[in-house]
Amino acid sequence: MQKILSVYVNLQDERLNLPSYLEHSPFIISICPASIKGNRFSNEGIGEVSRLLDNGCILGQRGYIGRCRYPHDDGTDPWHENFCLYNNPLGLERQLELMSDGQKILADTFGIDPLVYAPINHLFDEETIAAAQVLKYESMMDQNNFGVMPYDRHTLRIIPEAKIGDKEVEESMAVYCHVAALRERKVSRIIKQAELVLPESIAPQNVSNDLLVINEIRKRVRKYERDLDSLKKRP
Repeated sequence: MQKILSVYVNLQDERLNLPSYLEHSPFIISICPASIKGNRFSNEGIGEVSRLLDNGCILGQRGYIGRCRYPHDDGTDPWHENFCLYNNPLGLERQLELMSDGQKILADTFGIDPLVYAPINHLFDEETIAAAQVLKYESMMDQNNFGVMPYDRHTLRIIPEAKIGDKEVEESMAVYCHVAALRERKVSRIIKQAELVLPESIAPQNVSNDLLVINEIRKRVRKYERDLDSLKKRP
């Protein structure tokens, strides 16, 4: 079965150290620009990513600084950037600024623009889509809760993806995991069973607005559920 794979580099990761089963496989490697700006991601890691890009993988941009600009002192999850459920929206101008700043860091580092934009925790709004179109990303990632196929929004390909290990993986055309999880047996099994392809290999589908609304609601409910669990654990 064909799958689009995204591998996400977390802020604490210093390098990739990819398992051998991914050699010569096409996938999206997505990096948070702040990990490069802050010198957390090592020169060795930058070299690993550069070799992947030379071998046909594509570069994704995972937000910019990787967390919300608003304080979350109440214990709710701060790991989002383009859109916060609890605060005023950033607006188009601010989103363009943060996304273009991150885009420039990756372009200066790797010599090419990132083709994919991956909002932190898949949280975004219409202004994020507008900004991604202005900045000429080819694709943007979303969370897949109901087997939503890739679809187009004007010039932008939206790719709903499911986290490897979640039940939605079987019905999702796109899947993702963090780089540290690639050696886990359940993750490697799913990836080895798939025929990995890049986004341009998959034709966009006509997806009903009702399904997109339901998918978005479920995504936000999952965020609220995570926050509720965190708040319950606070003293």
